[in-house]
Amino acid sequence: MSTSALTSSPSAELEARLQRWAQRLQDAGIEGLADALLSQGNPLPLLGAQVLWVLQPALGALMPLREVGELAQLLGSDSGLLWLRQQLQLDADDMDEAGDG
Repeated sequence: MSTSALTSSPSAELEARLQRWAQRLQDAGIEGLADALLSQGNPLPLLGAQVLWVLQPALGALMPLREVGELAQLLGSDSGLLWLRQQLQLDADDMDEAGDG
């Protein structure tokens, strides 16, 4: 679960937040779009990471600063993007299986 993009594994809080986001993406039917936007070679994740770093103090009102930093680190590296895409896909797969049962 750890990635070279982070000094340690993402926090349990960030993982829980990602699970909620994955559920929302699936509910909206846009998980494929999110996966495409997070693909390696796409400049949007790196731009998103930079925006998160700049807005981190203000975003602290919405989510813990540690999570903002962790998300920025994930978006700012290829290994972090790969881990993030896998997490979102795994969460979506888990939700599909729960819905099928």
